[in-house]
Amino acid sequence: MMKKGFIYLLPLLLVGCSAKVDKLSYLKVWDDKWQECDKIGKQTILDFPKSEWFESLSLDDKREVFLYIHFLKDYECTQVEASNLKAVLNEVDITTLNEVLKGFIYFDKPSDSRIQHLDQRQVEVLSGEISSPFNALSTAETMGLVEH
Repeated sequence: MMKKGFIYLLPLLLVGCSAKVDKLSYLKVWDDKWQECDKIGKQTILDFPKSEWFESLSLDDKREVFLYIHFLKDYECTQVEASNLKAVLNEVDITTLNEVLKGFIYFDKPSDSRIQHLDQRQVEVLSGEISSPFNALSTAETMGLVEH
């Protein structure tokens, strides 16, 4: 996972593009928010919400739900800035940068394909009780989801 800001890639990605600098300020705004969210995520060891439903899941399903919620909180933290940036990238047709960012965990909503077989309403309830990004490894260790 990349931990450097994308702002440093900007000169390389925009060579030959005729984009206006003010439009690219959206990239800086998104990058600043991404950095802030990344910092919050590193510093936050979550007291994962208690749920009978979650406790009834197999260990593999618990891990999948946990990871989905972790990535969802990363995405939600920068969702407004990412949406604004996507709109600008589509508007000015900066396809190189758009392709680089596609699939980046903070830029696109995570796939729920690995938890489709589970009760989506319960996943939403659990996710709704978590307000921000969190340190997945430290939190998973406290929950016993990581094998040593």
